[in-house]
Amino acid sequence: MTSSITHALKTLFAFLLLVCPAFAFDYANNIDYHTFKTKELSRINDIDYELSVFVAKTESERKLETALKDQRALNIKNFLKQLIAGKLADYDLSVMQAEHKTLKAAHDKLARDESSFSRSKYVAYLVSDLNLRSIQLSIKFVEFVDAIQNRLDNYDTKEQFDKTLVDFRQELIFNPRLYEMVYEDILNLGYRKGSESLIYLKAYDKLLDELDVYNAMLMFIHKYVEEVLKTDSIIDYLRINNMVTAINRHFGRTDAGRIIKKRLNISIGQVAASVLVFILFYAFYVAIFKIIEFIIKALNNGINKQQELKDREKQILRFLELIHKALSRPIKVFLISFAFDIVQRLIFITSARNEGLVYIFESLYSLIAVWALFRMVDYFVFYYSDFFLKRYPTMRKEIINFFLFLSKFLILITAVLVILDNMGVNISGILASLGIGGLAIALAARESLTNVFGSIQIILDNAFSQGQWIVTDKYQGTVVEIGLRSTRIRTFDNAMVFAPNGYLANTEVKNWNKRQLGRRIKMSIGVPYDSRMTDVINAVDDIRAMLIDHEGIADDKTEYELSSEVMARVLQKEDQFGVRKTLLVYLNDYGDSAMNILVYCFSKSIDWEEWLRVKQDVMVRISEILTKNNLSFAFPSRTIYLANESKAASRGFKF
Repeated sequence: MTSSITHALKTLFAFLLLVCPAFAFDYANNIDYHTFKTKELSRINDIDYELSVFVAKTESERKLETALKDQRALNIKNFLKQLIAGKLADYDLSVMQAEHKTLKAAHDKLARDESSFSRSKYVAYLVSDLNLRSIQLSIKFVEFVDAIQNRLDNYDTKEQFDKTLVDFRQELIFNPRLYEMVYEDILNLGYRKGSESLIYLKAYDKLLDELDVYNAMLMFIHKYVEEVLKTDSIIDYLRINNMVTAINRHFGRTDAGRIIKKRLNISIGQVAASVLVFILFYAFYVAIFKIIEFIIKALNNGINKQQELKDREKQILRFLELIHKALSRPIKVFLISFAFDIVQRLIFITSARNEGLVYIFESLYSLIAVWALFRMVDYFVFYYSDFFLKRYPTMRKEIINFFLFLSKFLILITAVLVILDNMGVNISGILASLGIGGLAIALAARESLTNVFGSIQIILDNAFSQGQWIVTDKYQGTVVEIGLRSTRIRTFDNAMVFAPNGYLANTEVKNWNKRQLGRRIKMSIGVPYDSRMTDVINAVDDIRAMLIDHEGIADDKTEYELSSEVMARVLQKEDQFGVRKTLLVYLNDYGDSAMNILVYCFSKSIDWEEWLRVKQDVMVRISEILTKNNLSFAFPSRTIYLANESKAASRGFKF
């Protein structure tokens, strides 16, 4: 019994001797021992370990994974910022180089002592080698960050950045096979040499952790450099980087250069280049528009001196005025914004990129483009609308206005989509959601959409145009403008009426201007019953002859030109374009107190004032014709006949 207990205790003791060191090594490696003294690097190392064993399956786990990656990037940025500012004592290059020199001397001494190269000395040699590699790696890393910063300061090319990145990537190549073998051997025999083994394991794990963290730094800087080269390609294209490099080469080591670098953390080349950018852009703006103003002034002087300008010169003058009026302000604002954009790229090139500024300037450029295009469209209509309307008489002003609005709407929608895309918004998702959202909007804005489609229907049907006289059940007046929602009508008492297009598109509209020849004159002329019929017939014939010979009255011989518009349907052209030449003069009926002569004709002009003048002249001539034929105008009268005249006389009636 006692021997069994003794055997069991020996077995347990051996098990503890075998297992406890392993637990102790693991505990020291993961809890007690911290590879990095800088908290940002320690956190990067911990997050990398967490991400390596983390598998996101649910939405909450994916959000957690994203949060860990964001925290990792933030720690990298903070560490690099402190390193560049020289706020990390553990990464003082001179101190690390002195430590490297000491470790190198000790390492070389161990390597030379081959006569008594025992196991303990061999492990000590490997520990020294690991520590030497660690300090070399840290030095190379600091030199790498410093080289990247210098290249950013000098705006070097992509090839130069790639060389620096590749050189540091070579430093991260490490073959751990030999060290892994020793590592496994120590784990197996560590219970005999615990202190010696723990030192080796710490040195080995420290180097692996540093390799992982510096590799993460390399990937981050590589991505950062790509973004810098992409966003600041304009600086390289304009050769501003060469300007900055040249200024730094000549003035960077001066007192002024050192003061600016120390106080503002930017180079004197960046400051000087920023000032020169503003000067050059202002000079460019002044030069361009001064030249345009000079040409416009010269052409206008030619007109004032009554010098005949050729059509080509007139077109040049109109185009230059269009460019000057429409684009002078947008280009000025664009050049100022572009100068500020380049300056912020110059100043913030060596710091963490502010993507918010990138989005702001890209959105600002989109808004300036929209503004410029709006002004171009407006001034194009202003300068060329009369020209096109004279050249193409059938072109309607409403169509011009409609396409003006449609062009602005499409420009605005395109700009909004571009801005949203620059901000990282999923445009495809927005366009896909318009199917469901469009239905809701259509239901909510049903009346507005009715008016919009009403305006389209009015334009397509050509129901009326600007300046035409229309009459509906509710409105009568002259059309001022057909808008997208309503039509403005100026009534004859000089009031402005805003008629909904939905109503006008679905009601009867009388358009008095839809006629090309002929405005009706209709009158009934009464002659007394005691007139001789021969005189009446002669008067009818004379009136007809007078109307046929009248210069303002249309008849069958009146010539006219129809619109050159092509008709796609078989219609009577006179009815389609409003041509009336009917001329009728006849004894029409016997009225209550006169015989009525019908005069029915059309004036050649459809203008109201001209029509009134012609109608007045016709009435005067008719009066003269009646007088010539011994006729007079009848007026309403009544004759009373009494059967007994004596009774009438006795009652006081006199005849």
